[in-house]
Amino acid sequence: MSSKVVLIHAHPTTSFIGRCLTLVNKEDDCIIYNGYSNHKFENNKFLKWLLKNEKLLARDLKLSFYFFKKNLFFKTIRELSKLKIGKQNKLYLRDIVIDSILKNNKIANLYYSYSYLKRFLKIIFTFYAKILICKYKIVINDLKPDLIILSHPTYVSYGTFLIAATEKNVNVNIVAGAFSYSYLISNKFQTYHITKFAKYLYKKNPIKISIPISGQASNAILNDLKLKIIRPTKIITADTLIICSHCFGDNNHVSETSKMLFENYYEWLKKTLEMINNTTIPKYKNYILKLHPFMKMYGETKIYEKMIKSFHNKKINLKVCYENQKLSDLIPSGSREITPIFVTVHGSICHELGSLGLPVVACGIAQGPLISQYNPSSISEYERIIKDNQYASLCLDNLKDSLTIRKESIAYQSFYKSLQPNGLLKDKLYQIRDYFYFNSSTKKVDYRCNKILLELKNLKPPSKIMLENGFGVFIPNNIEEN
Repeated sequence: MSSKVVLIHAHPTTSFIGRCLTLVNKEDDCIIYNGYSNHKFENNKFLKWLLKNEKLLARDLKLSFYFFKKNLFFKTIRELSKLKIGKQNKLYLRDIVIDSILKNNKIANLYYSYSYLKRFLKIIFTFYAKILICKYKIVINDLKPDLIILSHPTYVSYGTFLIAATEKNVNVNIVAGAFSYSYLISNKFQTYHITKFAKYLYKKNPIKISIPISGQASNAILNDLKLKIIRPTKIITADTLIICSHCFGDNNHVSETSKMLFENYYEWLKKTLEMINNTTIPKYKNYILKLHPFMKMYGETKIYEKMIKSFHNKKINLKVCYENQKLSDLIPSGSREITPIFVTVHGSICHELGSLGLPVVACGIAQGPLISQYNPSSISEYERIIKDNQYASLCLDNLKDSLTIRKESIAYQSFYKSLQPNGLLKDKLYQIRDYFYFNSSTKKVDYRCNKILLELKNLKPPSKIMLENGFGVFIPNNIEEN
């Protein structure tokens, strides 16, 4: 078998490098490139640490390093003057530009607050993104890789590399962390996030495993044992409206952008609260805003507080569920039984609640089976759902029965679980994790670390599940103990 050239975009953990090596052949030449990243400081430290062990890594693993050559600068400028991007990638470029603007809270506040700055910020970020695309295309021309491995498909830092690669018809693997899923891209798409494709891939999953059903956060609705939830129907009308918010700076465009009723998560929540604020005759008994549990981590507390303070409808007691609270804390203790309408955009709440047979309303295509979500066709229909509990109940009643929704949602979650390394593979990745993990390096590469990396590279590449459009996922191999 002839060797291939594999270009790995640096991500500051040894376990990430180990996971990348499981996706290549032992004969392949792997090159680490410290491109633009959300972890620039950590990556610089990681590369310095790796370079101290360059000879050992090159000899046993065929692992080397690439640095952008100064003489390629003018080629980048020439590339920029003639840059052409295909239709699919133009749409993706638009999305990663917006997401990159929203990731920085200070810039995002300007974007939210001043409409005349939106176009200016988009122009600046788009120009910067095009420079990166050209630079990555020049790197690809210089190295001529057969495969590129990235840690993320999102934001300008990573998405521009993906655009450059697909425009040059180079296959791309995404390794979403050493202990998470990995997938492959061999075509151009409007988005490259697994969320868009998972709802089709899980039906092709041949692996059946049993998983514990629980929410991601400690205050997840699935973990609230005091609460009894009844699915709304045309007979049993919804009595509670629950808005499941997002982190505004998190990836806003991870599914079909054309299906999003609002440009971003901030606009969605702002308009939703305005709809409730303008309600003259409240139809729901309870109105609850459930804040995303990672709101503080994203530094968005003040933005949420400002939104909540702007709510002034005296006919409606809007209750806020913070990250240290559960929904049952906000429902009177004598009647912790609710018939709710849950609304989101892309939230994982879709497949989490789906595992209980409960559908949700999604203002985009949410994370979960299509049968477990109702997607309003317009903002006016969404507003009707917000203001009319009978219509909202009828929308959910028209979906599949709860047993089918539960079955499909559990299959969806099982699919994701099957994409994560387990057993001895997971153990080996953990064994090398502490050599370097973001800002923490405990020791230099030694015989033990090198041996494990070599074992990982010598593994037979994992099997794949593919869609006809050229998108697929890897099913990690189980390793047998020697």
